[in-house]
Amino acid sequence: MTGTKIDESAYLRWLLKYNPFIHLSSESLKSVGNFHVWTETDKAFWNSVKDFLENKKKNLVFLVGEFGSGKTHRLRLLYETLEEVPCIYIKVDSQDSRDVMRGIEAALHSLEIIPARHLKKVILSLAGKKSDGYANDPETAAKEAASMMNNREEAILLIDEIENVILNNSKEEAKAFTKYLISLYNALSDGKMIVVACIPKAYETIKHMLWGFNPPPTVIRVKNISDEEAKEIIDRRLKLVFDFKKQGSIFGNHFLSKETIAELNKISGGNPRKLMQLFRNILLTAPSLDDKEVKKAIRSLSGIREEIEKEEKETPKYEEYLRMIRTRIGNRKYFSLIEAAEATELSLTDIKSVLNELRARNLVVKKGVRYYFTESALKLAEMASS
Repeated sequence: MTGTKIDESAYLRWLLKYNPFIHLSSESLKSVGNFHVWTETDKAFWNSVKDFLENKKKNLVFLVGEFGSGKTHRLRLLYETLEEVPCIYIKVDSQDSRDVMRGIEAALHSLEIIPARHLKKVILSLAGKKSDGYANDPETAAKEAASMMNNREEAILLIDEIENVILNNSKEEAKAFTKYLISLYNALSDGKMIVVACIPKAYETIKHMLWGFNPPPTVIRVKNISDEEAKEIIDRRLKLVFDFKKQGSIFGNHFLSKETIAELNKISGGNPRKLMQLFRNILLTAPSLDDKEVKKAIRSLSGIREEIEKEEKETPKYEEYLRMIRTRIGNRKYFSLIEAAEATELSLTDIKSVLNELRARNLVVKKGVRYYFTESALKLAEMASS
């Protein structure tokens, strides 16, 4: 999986333009539109967006799903798709509720100072910056943030990965952020929407505190992908790098049966990221995409089911990477791609994949060309060294 050294030469026999599964996280993609596959979850999510756009009534939506289920991907697609409504994206990369609230205020400040026609070009670069005008009381801070959104006729705030402030800190921090969220929403006027993405455990932790909303929030739970959706996800990625003379499905051209697709999806647990991890390994080992050869590749990847499940539950692999990089750079909190490659003795291609996984787990944050350890990462690195 992530720890596996990927020999790019193994892809040459497929005559690929590039490795279609090197970017498992949507954060490393310039645009998600070409990669998106519409699912049952998308229908529910975009119906809520459509209702908001048509009725202009304020709305709060919780998008709840496991790691790798496509939450960030969907937020980015919404951000990239809507042209007429300002969208502000915030990734929660801190365990401190005050830092998160400051970051939201700093990003929302752009609504006041940037003309609408330029807003899309700069808003992501502002997300996460701290604001000096922040008020320490969550309710007061929320009202100030709401006033910025209310200055626009329409605006959508996208808050991603709130589990980092809900689950990785004290109950007081979780309560403070939840109080802020409730106060922010209640202070908004119509024409405003908030979309919050998190894992199920985070939502279950705070749902008992989500009272007093008018109207009540919409909760959309990300479903496991179907076998047909799994087929289309792989199909779409491969079509980006294969040059086909024939029309039709990749699987149709290569005779991959529905049963084999179902087996791949079952092993992946209906999780898109796990599915792509699995198929990346198949491209490395199968001599062709013929159904029989793919089945052999699945069997030859001994313990693949256990390995995929184990990767989600255990962190020693990541602790070791963090420790090695930390040893290389000393007390500095940031490092470069080359330094990470030297520290781990991985190729640049492999270390990019590793860092993408670390970013997805909120252990590393990328700002420009530098990578920064999060507080969680520093703790893990210390534990690995002790």
